[in-house]
Amino acid sequence: WLKTLRLKAFGAEDPLPFCIETPSMSCRSCRYYAFLFGVVLGHRAVSDPIIFLQTDLAVRRAKGEKLVSTVSRALDPSDIETAMDMNGRLCHLCGMPLPERSDRSYVQRSDCGNQSLYEHPENWYKPIFQFNREDSSAYCELNYQKMCADAIFNRDWLFQAKAVDIRKSYGTSYDPSYCHHNGWLSPELRALQHDFDGLKLKADEFCSSQDQQKILSMTMKDANETYWRGYYRGRPSPEEARETALWTCAMGTAACDMAYCAYSFCELNRSFGIYNDCNGWDPIKG
Repeated sequence: WLKTLRLKAFGAEDPLPFCIETPSMSCRSCRYYAFLFGVVLGHRAVSDPIIFLQTDLAVRRAKGEKLVSTVSRALDPSDIETAMDMNGRLCHLCGMPLPERSDRSYVQRSDCGNQSLYEHPENWYKPIFQFNREDSSAYCELNYQKMCADAIFNRDWLFQAKAVDIRKSYGTSYDPSYCHHNGWLSPELRALQHDFDGLKLKADEFCSSQDQQKILSMTMKDANETYWRGYYRGRPSPEEARETALWTCAMGTAACDMAYCAYSFCELNRSFGIYNDCNGWDPIKG
């Protein structure tokens, strides 16, 4: 029935925003404003979080906000880092390593997206950690930064780093600071880029040393609010960088981002280097 949900936002001069404050509120008013702003609900039993999300997007679009909302930005199908996977499902960060960076063959998991955020927007408000399985991670289940699930599948943490060209992405200024604040540009981590078990152990040690309650309770909504707050400023604060690192722990492992940082960036005198800026950088070896 979720496929019957359609969104077409009508213009409005002064939309009332109280419906978008929280998905836990009574959604009677939400249903009314869903109708007012053009959200067509194809099933009477549509859950309140879905109504909330769809109405939130419609209201924000009608208001013409300059800053894109955390929800709509992260779930925007036209986003440059979002594409269809092999099953025809929308997938965020699910590409393959670039040919010029590869010296081996890679394969992708074909069983991900069972709890896709694009098909189940209600999952936006659920603790991320609950989507980890014995044989799968939240990266796979949610189809979000799915290339990390493929890194695990291939036993190569550089899968993600080699699949992303930061120069064509939108994290150019944010990501080096994120890596720096978490200590992920260190020589120690660079030395572990090709050591799957060694870096996994390092990531496990990092996550086990953090606030476990925060990791267990963090939602995608929480994580993206933190991320975009730092992004629009140009770079994250040390606290925001650490919060985003905890998100990787909630998703199943911090190892993919650790390897991505060590492969992609380096610390220069008063700035950060990218790829060839870094002494001795190699597209295959990092």
